[in-house]
Amino acid sequence: MDTSSEPTLSRCLSDLLQPFEKLDLSLDDGSAYRQFRSKEPALVSCVDDISKSQQACLQVLSLTYAGENVGAISLVVQSNLVKKTQNNRFGRIDLVIVDPAWRGYGLGSVLVLGGLVHLLDVWGPRLYSISSLAAHDAISSILNKLGFHGEVRSGKDFVHEERKLAGDDHRHMLADLTDAMSTALQTTNYRLRQHQNEMHASHA
Repeated sequence: MDTSSEPTLSRCLSDLLQPFEKLDLSLDDGSAYRQFRSKEPALVSCVDDISKSQQACLQVLSLTYAGENVGAISLVVQSNLVKKTQNNRFGRIDLVIVDPAWRGYGLGSVLVLGGLVHLLDVWGPRLYSISSLAAHDAISSILNKLGFHGEVRSGKDFVHEERKLAGDDHRHMLADLTDAMSTALQTTNYRLRQHQNEMHASHA
């Protein structure tokens, strides 16, 4: 599987993160994916079903706070070989994992929104669909607010969430996501700073 065909982090995402000194999202070489996947092996991963012969690109964004790895999101962009148009690729949010010690601060939202901003900014008009096998209600809730439609499949412990893209949909969605990501970063950064202040006060 190709992990390097689009090695550059979205410029839009980099710009959004710049005001936040301690929060950072960066492209990962896969070590974060393996680290966090090992903590939750029961999660469904679409990567497991992709063969080496399929045209797919796996990317992992690693989220750090004050230099500590606190979560990761894996993304897959895959070609639909039957579709002969320019927008013949579909993106997938694969796994979204936040370290248990860092849950409750909004980092899951930052990961999902950041992953979507990256997908749309980098791949844009080449995408006709973005989907996710959401194993957690929190992920489904975030995606539904962004216009994704969920489908519960019989015998599965996840919800298939999808948003189809056509025409200029990717531009409109990216603009909405940029605003949502900015708000999420501000909220999460505030919560984390408050937590740090409380921790420092308790040790004073």
